[in-house]
Amino acid sequence: MKLIEALEILREPADPGAEPFGVSLCTGFTPLHFASFLAAHLRHALHHRPVEIKTGLFGDLTGNIERDAKVSTCSALAAVVEWADLDPRLGVRRLSGWSHHDFTELLESCRATLSRLMNALEHAKASKLLAVSLPTLPLPMIGFTPGWEEDWIRLELEVLLGEFAQQLNEKGLARLVSRQELNLLSPLDGRFDIQSELNSGYPYRNLHADVLASLLSRLLAPPLPKKGLISDLDNTMWAGVLGEDGIDSLAWTLDRHAQVHGLYQQFIGALSEAGVLIGIASKNDPSDVESALNRPDMVIKRDKIFPIAAGWGAKSEAVKEILSAWRIGADAVVFVDDSPLELAEVKAAFPEMECLRFEAENPGAVWRLLGKLRDLFGKFRLSADDAIRLHSLKRSAALMVDQESHGSPDRFLESIQPVLEFSFDKDPPDARALELLNKTNQFNLNGYRFTE
Repeated sequence: MKLIEALEILREPADPGAEPFGVSLCTGFTPLHFASFLAAHLRHALHHRPVEIKTGLFGDLTGNIERDAKVSTCSALAAVVEWADLDPRLGVRRLSGWSHHDFTELLESCRATLSRLMNALEHAKASKLLAVSLPTLPLPMIGFTPGWEEDWIRLELEVLLGEFAQQLNEKGLARLVSRQELNLLSPLDGRFDIQSELNSGYPYRNLHADVLASLLSRLLAPPLPKKGLISDLDNTMWAGVLGEDGIDSLAWTLDRHAQVHGLYQQFIGALSEAGVLIGIASKNDPSDVESALNRPDMVIKRDKIFPIAAGWGAKSEAVKEILSAWRIGADAVVFVDDSPLELAEVKAAFPEMECLRFEAENPGAVWRLLGKLRDLFGKFRLSADDAIRLHSLKRSAALMVDQESHGSPDRFLESIQPVLEFSFDKDPPDARALELLNKTNQFNLNGYRFTE
């Protein structure tokens, strides 16, 4: 968004009955427009819930985090680290320190700063959700090699940064902004505004500030991940039409010029391993579908798919059958098909469902589709429940058949000898309680969804 759009969002009245979402924005630079972009993106993500941004002192990133951990009542903290925060000599507002004679001492200084920063984040973690952005600006003109050759000091700085990021991840202290995603959305040569940095201590161009604020807002107020993917088969899961070409003619490999279908199978197979439900809605004969999915060279295995709704009726009816088996709402599901007509028909029946096209003739579009699916289904951590979700659903379906054979729900419950367990754990990072609260069955009667 543009700065004027961010300011307009902030001028809109917030929900007066909602509790403000407080964020400590800890930077070493003057936050200026960046704070406005962050507040606007959070307002949008939180559906106009009030957002309060608290900032700290100029030039003291780590000190701002340390002070915030002691006195702030904000529920979240966003730490934006730039090279100058590790050592002022890596910025442009302090002279001296770019000589190669200074590099060894410069590295030790950066290492000490990162150690102090780690300790500050560990103390802040006790009471807050943390999101961290590591340096996004280009390094200054340090080193003695030409710009097209890597210099050892720059490589050493990247190693220090990588070790710091790895420790953050291993300790589960903070959610990190993806540098790869940032590079895709904000080109490196369009980030630094040296004139603004020299005049006011604010280093970002507006486009970069907007992108970085958007990514941070998703870490602090993430959208609920989708729970299930319903896929078409012909020209989606594989190249070819099952009813016309036959089982042996279906393709999804590089030598058959159908690698994008194999990549799609590989990707949704990985989603299944992460607890995402994978269902099939196909206009084909059910026995043919079973035979095709049981081909030993299928990348995604048959036991990762449940249920399969194959037949000659409308796709929306097949989707409805799958939703009933999963017992989740349409808003938690993504439907993928190669046919614009089928996508439109399902979208008309389930307006809240995300419907995405598989364009097999355009590998770039398929690659972007996989990225979109990763964002829709991504989660910050995997739980033990993710690993057993599919098995639990299959078992539940079998139990429904058993219950019908017993005639009475009471007799059925007696026959399985159930054990009920209670937990009074109040650990906020435990995501399972939030997952249960947001389920669309007996745990959620009004349909409302809650973020962390």
